Amino acid sequence: MTETLPAELLVIGWGKGGKTLAGKAAAAGRRVVLVERDPDMIGGACINVACIPTKALVHSAAERSPEDDPETYLAEALQRRDSLVEKLNAANREMLEGKVTVVMGEAEFVGPRRVTVTGGDERVEISAAAVVINTGSAPRPAGVPGGDLQHVHTSISIQHVDSLPSRLVIVGAGAVGLEFAHMFAGFGSDVTVLNRSAVLGREDDDVRDSVLSALNDSGVTVVEGVEVTEVTEKAVVTTGGTFDADAVLFATGRVPAVPAGLEKAGIEVDDKGFIAVDDQLRTSAENVWAVGDCN
Repeated sequence: MTETLPAELLVIGWGKGGKTLAGKAAAAGRRVVLVERDPDMIGGACINVACIPTKALVHSAAERSPEDDPETYLAEALQRRDSLVEKLNAANREMLEGKVTVVMGEAEFVGPRRVTVTGGDERVEISAAAVVINTGSAPRPAGVPGGDLQHVHTSISIQHVDSLPSRLVIVGAGAVGLEFAHMFAGFGSDVTVLNRSAVLGREDDDVRDSVLSALNDSGVTVVEGVEVTEVTEKAVVTTGGTFDADAVLFATGRVPAVPAGLEKAGIEVDDKGFIAVDDQLRTSAENVWAVGDCN
């Protein structure tokens, strides 16, 4: 049986933009429904898997002394990270629960400003006067043979790595790849960064030189101009040679995470699959906006 739920504002995704708009609208007296599919992402990527938890790990790695056992120290750092995220997650729940109607499940558009949300055996249909899509993005899949092996990570999964990798190979040298390179070198891993082009090639020379110098000082090896062709159980194979690895992190960009059925709602996407918006974040559909990484 499908329950029908009317709303003045429907927000899909409990990220920074969505939760702020939901809270403001509810405070103004509007009927707000917020849909979130993942109970581990309440509050959005920033507090759960991105900005804050990674900076906590960066700080822990920088504080490690030579006397600290690397394996024990990493386990304690991950525990501190998880405790911090748990507190922020709870605070975000408290921020909105009781003020807006929260529906947990997967949203799919079935028409203009109309979605169905499926969570387990429950199914809810929501019709709204206005919709805000705030579903974010996800790490780009490895996309090479062996990319699905157990020791191959994204920037999310590596934050709960089972043990400290003795040899970590990072594919991609953007902000995320370099952050984790410096972090895991601090934790005690032997880190190699592979990149298909010059690292930070779009930055000014003094910025690039400074970053490369800092990475070198921390023991990180940077290899430019190589393309990864395969990952095996113990190595990363590239056009420029083979690199031993106990763990591999692919940090090669992100892809949009958008609800299904956008075409049924008249919502257009660009050639990379991100929701197309104007300078006021309006989509091609009337009274539908897309905020955050999904646009």
